[in-house]
Amino acid sequence: MYQPDSIYRINAVKRRIVSFGGGTKAALIYSYDKQGRLTDYGLTDNETGKRFQLKILYNYDSTGKINTDVEIDEDSSYNKHSIYNYNTSGQLVSKYTFDNAETLVEKDTVTYDPLNETETFFHADTIYRQQTAVYEDGYIFAYTRFYGYEYEDGKKETWKYEFKNYLDMKKRIVQRDNSLTKPSLIVEYSYAKNGLLIKRTERFTNPKIKQSRIQLISYEYW
Repeated sequence: MYQPDSIYRINAVKRRIVSFGGGTKAALIYSYDKQGRLTDYGLTDNETGKRFQLKILYNYDSTGKINTDVEIDEDSSYNKHSIYNYNTSGQLVSKYTFDNAETLVEKDTVTYDPLNETETFFHADTIYRQQTAVYEDGYIFAYTRFYGYEYEDGKKETWKYEFKNYLDMKKRIVQRDNSLTKPSLIVEYSYAKNGLLIKRTERFTNPKIKQSRIQLISYEYW
């Protein structure tokens, strides 16, 4: 997400559209209410960019916190749902996701100081993947470490990535370095005058590699 909900409320954002280029019309579409809260999020198809492949709908409690969400497929069939839990300070501490047979398929836990988010994935009550994101530089929208493991064909694969975030004077992320990628990968962020993120560019430090990936973000307003 990279930005707080308040930026969408201040700018009266109704919808945020992330497009990828490269010949695909697929897009990520985020919808917000007039308070800047995310109400639904979905991925559209490659061919038209208009038909949703899946969508997640969010529900809020009386305090304005997400308490449940529901994931539906493109045929409008129910797929998964999640329940959110908070501590006495109002901080999110866990999220449990169940399939349509009420089987636990994912458990997310959150700890603080520094912020850590751990996602654990289950198949038939067995953990097959776990990953942790650690936010250590005070910026809660881009982690500094990401590590975990996954079992595939009976073999355990592990990973560990480290990132460095650069912020501007307005505490917005402007650059993100992944030094463990060989060659190193740099992600750059551009903003409009109203403060909204409008472009995300990935490029390699090796000048011989011309390949870059760009995300363009557009907005619709209330």
